[in-house]
Amino acid sequence: MKSKNYRNSATGGFKPNDSKTLAKSAAINVIGLFAKISRTLFTFMVTKLWGPGVFGSFTIVTAFIDLVSRLTIFGMDKSLLKFIPEKINQAEQYHVLSCVSRVALVLSMIVILLTYALADSISKTWLGRPDLAQALQIMAISILPLTLLNLLLSATKALKVMKYDVYVMGIIHPGLLILGAIPVIWFHDTLLGLSLAYSVAAFGAMFSAFRFFQKHFSLRRLLSAEAGRFMPQMLAFSTPLGLHDFVQYAVLKLEIFLLAYFVPVKEVGIYALAAEVAFVMKRFRQVFDPILIPLISEIQSQESTMERIQENVARVIRWI
Repeated sequence: MKSKNYRNSATGGFKPNDSKTLAKSAAINVIGLFAKISRTLFTFMVTKLWGPGVFGSFTIVTAFIDLVSRLTIFGMDKSLLKFIPEKINQAEQYHVLSCVSRVALVLSMIVILLTYALADSISKTWLGRPDLAQALQIMAISILPLTLLNLLLSATKALKVMKYDVYVMGIIHPGLLILGAIPVIWFHDTLLGLSLAYSVAAFGAMFSAFRFFQKHFSLRRLLSAEAGRFMPQMLAFSTPLGLHDFVQYAVLKLEIFLLAYFVPVKEVGIYALAAEVAFVMKRFRQVFDPILIPLISEIQSQESTMERIQENVARVIRWI
């Protein structure tokens, strides 16, 4: 079914073709999805050079770091996709960005400090591997850049610019992981070297995302914008989403934590290797979320009718 053109009452012209916008952005996201498979090269490299045991230990620690990062993002990535397209006034967009950045910084610092201070207890009681405490402390510093990285990319996605996610998460971040892992060959403790490489790659990816972010937003205006104006509204929207993401990811990674308790770490590595490849193939639906959410939010802020929203949702469901 061809997409309709909708007359803009304010200008007398026609609105853009939604079908074309969805298809173009989804195609970029598909490229990004398969580009992220390049991280699997890092997985194979680690497994080949140091064996599944080292990769198993690395997987257990990164699973925990990725899990607690969901708390620091706290659903704010979805808030950006909703609220930025709604705010036609650019000044209001900076209020939204200011709110998100301040919440993310506070939550990140709290979680980093708790993870670092409780690393021994976490590695013993949760991960079942007391020897992972030091690696956990090293990787804890990556929580802040991982959080900001996700939010910076979400801000540009809210403008319906999807290519930066491909560049950063599909090329730059995996490339930095591989480059960072090469010097680990000379490390006495391989796991600690890989943990350091992971944190360095997170900072590198964050800085590259920030450079792309600056193409569309001003850092000076962001720092001077008021944070509290939309805080209650955004927290009300993001809190249930953040808790849902955390629980969903915890369930997804529960198998890793259970295996860490009951089987040798080598078997955890073998399982994680297979699961990582399979996981990418199951994420096809997610190529539509980053473009559909801001498109619906934009339509909702400009039109009173639900017809255009219903047509776009139906279209995406058919494509999926």
